[in-house]
Amino acid sequence: MEATYIEQIPAFWTRITASQIINDRAVILYGIQAYSAQTGGTLIIRDGQNTNAPIVCTIDVNDGQSKNMVISRGILLTHGLYVEVGSNITEVTVAWLPYAEPVKVSGERSMPSG
Repeated sequence: MEATYIEQIPAFWTRITASQIINDRAVILYGIQAYSAQTGGTLIIRDGQNTNAPIVCTIDVNDGQSKNMVISRGILLTHGLYVEVGSNITEVTVAWLPYAEPVKVSGERSMPSG
């Protein structure tokens, strides 16, 4: 059997137990793991800094279980990352990295397409 190589992306891991802002600037979201209490709960990921920010996704976790979401190439959240933890979610771990815009070498010009 031939070995399979998986590209690994280093990320910050943040563990939370209540709703909070993870970062107030652009980030790339790579994964989420949520645990529920004995009754199921809901977790909401937002592109911004509070509960008024646009919803990226909603994750429902069944009674007394956990749910993982791995995003291999990441999702760019341009306004920050806010995690809204529902009342029956006991713990959330979020994998993310700050977004850094690509740097162009001084004097480099974009070529017209066509």
